[in-house]
Amino acid sequence: MEFEKFRRNWSENELNETLFTKAFETQHNAFLWVALWVVSHFNYEICERFAPIFLRRTHVN
Repeated sequence: MEFEKFRRNWSENELNETLFTKAFETQHNAFLWVALWVVSHFNYEICERFAPIFLRRTHVN
């Protein structure tokens, strides 16, 4: 009887921990994708803005 109670509690705890871990991983992955998008977007904006200046200074037509 004690073993069955232990097994049930252990299974519930493992399930809760797994759900929490999956939720955290999903949230973390979403954060990383947003961060990647923001960095790439600003990189594009910087290149668009400063490319003409850079090309003039290096005498590239």
